[in-house]
Amino acid sequence: STADRYMTSIETLEKYTLSQMLITDITADDITNYLYEVAAEYAHSTVKKQYTIVSAPLHHALGNKHINVDVTKGITMPRPEDCKKLPRSIKDFSRPEQKKMWAEIEKYESFCDYVLGFQLETGVRIHEALALEWDDIAYGKKPRVHIHKTVMRLPRENKTIISPTPKYSLQGTTQGRYLTGG
Repeated sequence: STADRYMTSIETLEKYTLSQMLITDITADDITNYLYEVAAEYAHSTVKKQYTIVSAPLHHALGNKHINVDVTKGITMPRPEDCKKLPRSIKDFSRPEQKKMWAEIEKYESFCDYVLGFQLETGVRIHEALALEWDDIAYGKKPRVHIHKTVMRLPRENKTIISPTPKYSLQGTTQGRYLTGG
């Protein structure tokens, strides 16, 4: 999925004039202008990704003495409010909202409703819930669910895979995390 994101970022860069410039001709102003052009169409997270795509080869060129000045030092990044798409604010359901959701879930007995209820009670992400297998659940006095993989969609390859690492495993380990309940 990382390679997929990088390819999308490169395709975005290729739509702009900066991609046609020689690396030795690029200035901080060129990069700043590019980032503001991107901000006019995309969210701040995309602008940050585009900065990474542009700055990495410049840092590499500087390290190999193909250029003499670190032009990334003079870049002015657009602020989130300068971007076309503002960041989404994420807020937890309040207790009354959770009760209302449970009331709706209990009306039906479909797989989707059970997954929603499981997510509501545990905070697990949808792609982590979909990757669960029976062996990931430990029943007993203190039931536990071991989250150690996630479902990943790779749109460029038009396929879905199960990654052996959850989204936020610590230090890239595959130990995962446990959700416990009473």
